[in-house]
Amino acid sequence: MMFRIARDRRGSVLTVFAFSAMVLSVMTAIVMNQISFYWAKRKLQSSVDMAALMVMQSGDISAANAKALLISQGGSPNVEVTLVRGHYSADAGIDASKRFIANATPINALQLDAKIPADKVMFGDMLGGNLKIAATARAARHTTASVVMGSRLVRVEGGLSAALLNSTLGYNGKLTVMDYNSLASANVDAGQFLQALNIKANIKAATFDDVLNSQVTVGQIISALAATNKDGTVLAWLGKASPQSSNKVILNKILDLGSMTHLPIDSALGGGAMPISVGEILAGSVSLADGDHQVAVDLASVLGDPTIANASLDVGEKPQVLDYKGSSDKGTSLSTSQFKLNIGALGAIPATAVKVDVSLANATVTIDDINCHADGKADVTLKAVTSAASVGLKASILPKINVGLGSGESKSVKFSPDDIKAQTYKPVRSGLGLQLGGLTVAQKLLFNPVDALLEKVGLHVAEADVKVIAATCGSAGLVY
Repeated sequence: MMFRIARDRRGSVLTVFAFSAMVLSVMTAIVMNQISFYWAKRKLQSSVDMAALMVMQSGDISAANAKALLISQGGSPNVEVTLVRGHYSADAGIDASKRFIANATPINALQLDAKIPADKVMFGDMLGGNLKIAATARAARHTTASVVMGSRLVRVEGGLSAALLNSTLGYNGKLTVMDYNSLASANVDAGQFLQALNIKANIKAATFDDVLNSQVTVGQIISALAATNKDGTVLAWLGKASPQSSNKVILNKILDLGSMTHLPIDSALGGGAMPISVGEILAGSVSLADGDHQVAVDLASVLGDPTIANASLDVGEKPQVLDYKGSSDKGTSLSTSQFKLNIGALGAIPATAVKVDVSLANATVTIDDINCHADGKADVTLKAVTSAASVGLKASILPKINVGLGSGESKSVKFSPDDIKAQTYKPVRSGLGLQLGGLTVAQKLLFNPVDALLEKVGLHVAEADVKVIAATCGSAGLVY
């Protein structure tokens, strides 16, 4: 009887069916949940991609803005959002995973991460209670600014100095030359000017860089400026300009067009690719052409002192009128000075040989931020450090000693879209101080009160004039 019961299989079909149904249900639940997760992931990824682009384009780069955009696209109100700003490099030579660096400057990109609770359609308890669906997107935009700057050692304006000059010389306001001011306010397009100069000087250049590095005369520059400007008054003043020197000049000493430099000379650059000042180009060119750029003097023959037979005086640079930087990214710096002098080999070599370098009215300006708005316009913030003078002393057997007559403080100056449109110059200065190596000596005790007094009497020492002539906000794009 026991043998018959063991051979009886009438209930096995039900058992196999029950087991198979359970396995099939579990497999169906897995498939259905995976399909649900897949579509939720696709929907979330599309929303995150769109939100990253919109946040980058809007200028309001914040997690709150990104979350609001995700919810407005029908996303879950429980979405968790993390946004990190950073720097993206489009260099194909860099591994894709390393092209975005979080929190690195200059900031031109963002990474947006979003998570939502997973929607479990079957057997949700089997999958745990904290299952999340995540998506990541990176967006970047290429922002640039074109900046021009110049420095001065002293500016006289306002206060007691103005009152004295007004009473004695009839001075009122700024010391200016009216013709120069009018020329300085007249702009020409850099691309068209260089194309005209290429023809006037018969350079036969292939790129804009070729024109900038060619030797041309001031007369040829005037002719090219005249050919590019249609204002009758400006043409009349240019017609009266008669250069005193026939010396050749190289424009790359005063004009830097940034990314535009290597474009073909026949490129069609519409819409005012880069406005430059007629007066500034003319003044800078005349400064370069005015005599020999290098001056060397044998001090022994001048002073008649045989003990300084190895000494010489070299004037390395003429006054730098201005420095341009066109279509540049955040972090780009410009530097200029009004005078540089080098004195070498003072004394008997090697024990007492001393080299001295002196520069006056130094200024360095850096593009600190380009803040783009939703309308495509931008605010540009520059940071500047100026000093009245710096002196370096180097003995052959001793380390170099640097002394600076400036506070070393970085000052910010902001340009609104209206400032950029109006081509507004703004003065910036760090103030006086004494920098000895890396130390500030007696700055608050001595130089700050002196600096404040000079400002009150209208003597502004060691300034830089800066102007943003253009700012561009490229369209945002998704990047890896």
